[in-house]
Amino acid sequence: MPLIVKELSYTYNIGLPTEHPALRGVSFEAQAGEIVSVLGHTGSGKSTLAQHLNALIIPQKGTVAVDGVNTAEAPREVRRKVGLVFQYPEEQIFAETVADEIAFAPRNWGAGEDEIKEIIPEAIRAVGLDEKILAASPYNISGGQKRRVAIASVIAARPAYLVLDEPTAGLDGRASLELIKTLKDFAQKGMGIVHITHDIELALDISVKILVLEDGRALSWAAPAETAALICAEKIKGLAMPEILELAKRLKEAGKIEALTWSPDRLADELVSAAGIRGSRRH
Repeated sequence: MPLIVKELSYTYNIGLPTEHPALRGVSFEAQAGEIVSVLGHTGSGKSTLAQHLNALIIPQKGTVAVDGVNTAEAPREVRRKVGLVFQYPEEQIFAETVADEIAFAPRNWGAGEDEIKEIIPEAIRAVGLDEKILAASPYNISGGQKRRVAIASVIAARPAYLVLDEPTAGLDGRASLELIKTLKDFAQKGMGIVHITHDIELALDISVKILVLEDGRALSWAAPAETAALICAEKIKGLAMPEILELAKRLKEAGKIEALTWSPDRLADELVSAAGIRGSRRH
């Protein structure tokens, strides 16, 4: 069964001068084995939504259910099913060694020491790191490695779903690509991934569907192609259109290509195809 959000609303500081509605009737769902993205500007409600997905926040209105379990009724069970990786998770690392950091979650959930000994190398391999790093201090490894260790410490609890808030923030290009490959591997193995971001190009590239939030409301819940069309219509507040998508939009408007794309390789293929069609018409 999927992770299902229905008509979710949440307001901070109700009744105070600082009252602020963060979410307003948001609905979407995530399936096992798929990556979905939540896209929106800063302050759109993305992080508040993330905390609802593993019951750190309980809905004021609407529901969040994970494999049929309602967060309001069984929050601890939901937290076991949904792992949450905060933005800059490496800043929350506290253990003396990488192995101890990874062991914390399963130990907290009651796993025995023999089971934990199996989980630790399994988790570190799952994020693409060598087991040799387990003995290292997490404070003496690279930023990209720290990010992966933080994710390994969450998946060590073996969640069915993984929610990541801006997982590539602050990483260089290589580390970002390696992390995205890891997330795709998780999805291929059956884990449901909810990827929360303001990076339009990345969301379009890796997602089956994309939820677009604007001021706490769901502006769109659609496939990448439909989301790209919405972005090209300049209907999304506070997000800059990726250069590759802007170029594709201009070429399509000029009749140079037939379909919008956000991939450089696909754009090149579209141009070659279009040139071939025009060439054949001249003969």
